[in-house]
Amino acid sequence: MEKLKINAYLPKRKKIHISTTAILFIALAMIFLIFSLLSKKFYGIENLISMLKNISYIGIVAVGMSLALLGADADLSVGANAGLTGIVMAIANNKGINIWVCLLIGLAVGFLIGAINGIITTRTGIHPLITTIGMLSILQGLSLTFTNGQSILLQNNVLNFIGNGRLGNIPFSVVLVILFFIVFYFFINKTKYGRRVQIIGLNPKAAFLVGIKVQKIRTLNYIIVGMCASVAGILISGMTGVGMVQNGDGMQMLVLTAVFLGGASLYGGKANILGTFAGVLIISAIYNGLTMMNMSYFVVRLVRGIIIILVVAAYEARERKRY
Repeated sequence: MEKLKINAYLPKRKKIHISTTAILFIALAMIFLIFSLLSKKFYGIENLISMLKNISYIGIVAVGMSLALLGADADLSVGANAGLTGIVMAIANNKGINIWVCLLIGLAVGFLIGAINGIITTRTGIHPLITTIGMLSILQGLSLTFTNGQSILLQNNVLNFIGNGRLGNIPFSVVLVILFFIVFYFFINKTKYGRRVQIIGLNPKAAFLVGIKVQKIRTLNYIIVGMCASVAGILISGMTGVGMVQNGDGMQMLVLTAVFLGGASLYGGKANILGTFAGVLIISAIYNGLTMMNMSYFVVRLVRGIIIILVVAAYEARERKRY
């Protein structure tokens, strides 16, 4: 009895809670440390800038995907969308259309794809993954039809600047992706629209009952993701100087890996832009580090697959613990 009385007066130990974002940045620091020890070139300024540039288009799509997942939606057609954007722009540019008009056409491609995905998903009730997998196949078929499987030259000073130009010592693509993260951070966390998307993700029926236009907002989210994918397609075309089917190949898996690493939920109601930013940096650091260690492309793809499985497994374990 006396032991129990003594224990009752003892101060309770406080549980230390570390956020997902903090854990990710700690993991990122450890990855940087490991690769820096393995290769002295890894922590060079030019290599770090190059690393950010090469992953910029993934970051741009990832912020759009975060918004979609917040509302319990997802778009697996983003890679094919980016590829088709570059192809359509290349065809238009080769026909003598002004490059600024070509850029608008590219964005229109993303708008149209996103609108179709949104309308089909919200009006028919088909699962988003099924809708967008079907769209992925359609877009790849269109890209192959337009190009006959060949690449189309897309060389222009404006586009080259978008893909490879610099503002001072910083690549334009890096500045652009940082702006996207800042804008979407405030858009998701500080606006009524972001809060409505979260309510839809948590409980769409309740959202409808309180007057939120669920179908309209979900469709808008798909349009936003589609246009983010088009911006990514413009960046890739600027970097490579061609429009081709392979541009954006496998992009959706990298995007989902980064977003799930960041703490998003496939069931909706959760999105973490800072966590997604850390996820994008982790993927970039691993790819860059393995490349600098002269690992083959096949090994890099193998590691990518392992990372995806581990991330999804950890995500499912977290969700089971939550519920």
